[in-house]
Amino acid sequence: MSVNAGAFRILLPPALHSALADMRTAKTVVVSRGPWPEQGLAEAIELLFDDGSDSPYALHLSPQQIDRVPPDSESGRDVRVTVWTKGPTLALDLPGRYRRSARLPDLTPWRVN
Repeated sequence: MSVNAGAFRILLPPALHSALADMRTAKTVVVSRGPWPEQGLAEAIELLFDDGSDSPYALHLSPQQIDRVPPDSESGRDVRVTVWTKGPTLALDLPGRYRRSARLPDLTPWRVN
């Protein structure tokens, strides 16, 4: 994943192209950054493709899979989440929100404070 100018750009490998069907049901994407103790990671990123269901698709990334981890000061901001396949081809473009979470997974929907 590449992070720049308020956009989270995911380069989806061919092995995960089948996940596009689940991603496309989302209305928004909640991007959460926080520790992921179960995986032994002090920091990780979760992308929750919020479709309003009880079991939305979620993608979890380690810091090694991200070119830049957004700072805490960007928490609460609107973002764009794009998914790209080989080509590159734009497969999905959704509005999202970025937040700092106390712990991942954080599969809660976005809440306006």
